Amino acid sequence: MSNLSHAEVADKLKELKLELSPKISYRLETLFPRIEGWSVKGWIRVKFRAVKQLEPLLEEILLKGEQVLLVTSGNEWTLSRLFRKGGLKAASTSCRAIVMTNLRVLSFRTKDNGRPLNMIWSIYYSQLESLEVSLLGYTRLELRDGEKLHYPNINKEDQRWMQHLAAENRQIFRDHHFDPPVTQSCEQLCGQCFGAIPADHYECRHCGAVYWSPLEIGIRSFLLPSWGEILMKNYLMAYFEFNLFFLFFMMALLAAFKGMYFTGMSLFVLTCLLDAVLNMQAAAKGLYLKKASPVGLKAESPP
Repeated sequence: MSNLSHAEVADKLKELKLELSPKISYRLETLFPRIEGWSVKGWIRVKFRAVKQLEPLLEEILLKGEQVLLVTSGNEWTLSRLFRKGGLKAASTSCRAIVMTNLRVLSFRTKDNGRPLNMIWSIYYSQLESLEVSLLGYTRLELRDGEKLHYPNINKEDQRWMQHLAAENRQIFRDHHFDPPVTQSCEQLCGQCFGAIPADHYECRHCGAVYWSPLEIGIRSFLLPSWGEILMKNYLMAYFEFNLFFLFFMMALLAAFKGMYFTGMSLFVLTCLLDAVLNMQAAAKGLYLKKASPVGLKAESPP
């Protein structure tokens, strides 16, 4: 798709005084597929900043011989997870940075400013049945186990490159009969050692790190609204939740003072229950560290 060479892109980055980490192998001609044209310098700088924010994590997680081909961003949701795992809080937990390498598609949970968190998902190309653009403009990934991931807000240029790179690497995997073992098509990785953690498991068998289960966070949120947000390190959301809880608590007290004891108690319980349900949904969308790894071991490379 691109007629650029690695050297041409490298010279352009050097001209703009932009330096990528020498510890990471990049395919520059797909990472920056255009270097000429109106406003291209600004576009390169924006893309460069997005890559640089990910580099500290990429330096740790990339395997020997793994090369970064493309970096983009968008929100992420699935039809099943929308209802089962965080639909009501999807907006606050769906920001993603997407990295395509020659081995897999990596999805990083990020803050609104693009800063990555240690919540990472991995999809080998052998698990990727198709990557298409829907009529609504969403980037849709259909996985071998039936999971469907939808990424809105990815620009059209990145979508075209994602389709091209996915097709290219899926063919390479098929030609070499390469099919790494997985526990699910979209593997959730430990934020400490980057080993795969199966669905509904909250302890890493590679390094021993322990994560909060949605039930644990839900119970604590019921006992004290905003506690769950604090455990998930969503401190701003915890502040707003606590203030909202305090408002409903005062309303419940007022109802009790007026003799409406059942109304006051029901309002109090429903407020706590709603917060517990919302935080359980949010907690099911990622792994939130409870106890750090006793050993600093990195997960073994796939076969």
